[in-house]
Amino acid sequence: MNFFWKIFFSTIMIASVTFSVGCYYLINSQFRSSLSREISAAYEENDILRYALTQEFKKEYVMSYYSLGQYNLVMDDKQIVEQIAKSTTINTSKGNIPFRLSDSSFQTVFNSTNVDLDNHILKQLDFDKRGYEIVQSGHNYYLHTAGPVTLQGEILYLENFRNIGFLFKNRSEQYTSFQYLVFTMILVCAVVVFLVTHWLTKPLKNLSLATKQIANGHLDQRVEIQSNDEIGKLSNDFNKMAVKLEQTVEELKDASRRQVDFIGSFAHELKTPLTSMIGYADMLRSKRMDQEQIIVSANYIFQEGKRLEALSMKLLEMC
Repeated sequence: MNFFWKIFFSTIMIASVTFSVGCYYLINSQFRSSLSREISAAYEENDILRYALTQEFKKEYVMSYYSLGQYNLVMDDKQIVEQIAKSTTINTSKGNIPFRLSDSSFQTVFNSTNVDLDNHILKQLDFDKRGYEIVQSGHNYYLHTAGPVTLQGEILYLENFRNIGFLFKNRSEQYTSFQYLVFTMILVCAVVVFLVTHWLTKPLKNLSLATKQIANGHLDQRVEIQSNDEIGKLSNDFNKMAVKLEQTVEELKDASRRQVDFIGSFAHELKTPLTSMIGYADMLRSKRMDQEQIIVSANYIFQEGKRLEALSMKLLEMC
């Protein structure tokens, strides 16, 4: 894979993963924060209902005491408890708070809600603790809060229900919007990263083209330095290398030319005395000559031989 595409895909992947993790964290943080507020509100509603039931029970107790002269409410009489619960209503901006009362054996005494949920949470509560659970009924989610309430020494369990389906619906909508947002972000990021990557890798492409030109023999090829970063320094080093390489090649060419000139001159210097020596030697060999001509010819051969000896000595000094 080309360096261009490595930068492109790695940047897109890092940006997508980082953006996705960040959005997922924000969405879930907002969901948990909203859920925490709903839990606090549910506990407050449970406290309000507990207080209202206690007050209604005391009122019913006092009225019965003065009307009959004695306390005639029996706490295990579910009809009495149901009558008190029916008279207890708490209005909020969302309407009446639905609740359910159960006795110590977890049997329902009163139920003002149409939500069909079990009460197994009661079995997990201590006598002085309260708790909650999130349950799904159909397409809705409910915050089921439960806690004990003591009426005249008898322990009952008070449960209230709070519809939190809108939290899950909002989270689902946010996830859907997040998916479209991520898709759009990837497209925009891909265009931007493509342009930026092309701009960043363009000097490298120029270096590659210049290298090929030099490999093809165009030693005067240079690259334009557009920045002072690492790529700019690399381009500068490349230009220095190209200059040094061109100088070295020129020096080698000059040395080669001088070698050719030297060989030509040396061959010429050898050819002249050798021609003379061969000519005089052939004349001494093929013709009858008097003593004076023989001495003259031999002297020419001797002089040319000394000349060759001097050339050979100079050649040895050069080596």
